[in-house]
This record gives sequence, C-alpha cells and structure tokens, in this order.
Amino acid sequence: MAFGILFRTIIAPGTFIAPGMVSLIVYKLCTVLLILGMNWLFIGQKIYFANLHVLTWVILLVVWLIESGLLVKVHGFGHLPWSITMALIPGFVEELGMRGVVFGALRQRLRGQHARLNAFIISAVLFALLHLVNLTGENVMAVLVQMISALGGGFLFAALYERSGNLLSAMVYHFSFDYITVGMGMPGVHTSAAATPVTFIAPLVVFVIEVLIAVAVMRLGKPEHRDRLAVKMGL
Repeated sequence: MAFGILFRTIIAPGTFIAPGMVSLIVYKLCTVLLILGMNWLFIGQKIYFANLHVLTWVILLVVWLIESGLLVKVHGFGHLPWSITMALIPGFVEELGMRGVVFGALRQRLRGQHARLNAFIISAVLFALLHLVNLTGENVMAVLVQMISALGGGFLFAALYERSGNLLSAMVYHFSFDYITVGMGMPGVHTSAAATPVTFIAPLVVFVIEVLIAVAVMRLGKPEHRDRLAVKMGL
C-alpha cells in the first residue's frame, strides 16, 4: 500500500487511470517484483500453480466472448484493450500477492481451532483495505464500493485457491469478474455523486452472493476435493 501511495502521488501523479495505462503497467510490474522479492526475503511462501482442464478453458472462452460482446455493444471495439488491461493486470498481481503469498502464508502458519476461518477473514479484510490506496485518485464513495466488492471477492478467490490448489483458478475468475464490471466503466471516469444507501445495494448483493458461493465451493463435493491446497502444503 505504501508503494502504491508513493507511486500515485509522487512518481506518476494524475496519470494513473487515463491516459496513464503505461503508468498502470509500470506500477503493477514493480508491484510484482516487490511481492516476489519480499516473499523471497522474508516469508518464503510457495505459490501453487497448475494448468486448467481443457473443458474449463472452453467454458472460460465462451464467458469471455460473451463479456466482450456486451462491452463492444456498449462502448465499441476500441474499448476492449483498456478493459482487458484493467482486468488482466490486477487479476494477476493481486492474486499473486493476496492469495498466493498472504492467504497461503496464513493457511500454512496459523494454528488453532479456527485457523482456517481466520485465514479467510484476515486475507479478505487485508484485500479490502488494500483498495484504500485508490483514494489517491478516486473519491471515497467509489473506494468504499470497491472495498465491499473486494471483501466478498477475497473470500471467493481464496476458496477457489484452497479447493483447487491452483492459483490460476483464482486469477481467471478475478479477470472474468473485473473484465465485465470494470470494463463497463470508462477510462478516467469516476463516480462523483453523494453516497446514499441505494449506492451500496448492488455491491452488497454481490458481496453476499460471493460469500455464499465461497461457502458452497468449500463444502460441496467429496472431502478429498475440498482442500487440495492443504494437501499440497502438507497440512
């Protein structure tokens, strides 16, 4: 978060969202290097990847084509590169750091009766708080909406990672979600209206849905298929 504030306010102020796509790419690239470097120096948390099944890729391709069709209908073809970039880079970087390193480290190191639940809660809350860095370029209401969405997403992304033992599954879901939700916006456009209870209805509904899906992901199916991450970690 400190690096994000430094980059947005001093290194590249006023250019982060639009037309600052280069700034975004540089910022996220530096973030990846920072995450990997700090993990290597201080934590040494192993991150688990595996390829997805062919059928999964086919389903994802269909979903992405549908999302692309909706974005083209609303904004035109020229909007797609921005939408893809704004979904792909955060989806990769945030999952690498928050699920791969943070959630993985919590799952492997926390002990006690509620260790698993605590890992979910702590990592999701940290993921939501991470979005406070956006206050450097967006208004408070927009950031609060992002934090609500991130909190629910934090539970779901962690559930996908834990069940599959494959960070790629969390990354592709994160990309798919951001591709349509962020992509429906426009570069450099931020909500400026005053916050009202109605403003938060949609994010709260999404939050509840994501938490319910996360619970289903962790509870449905055979016991040996519910926590492949723990098996890989030797828990």
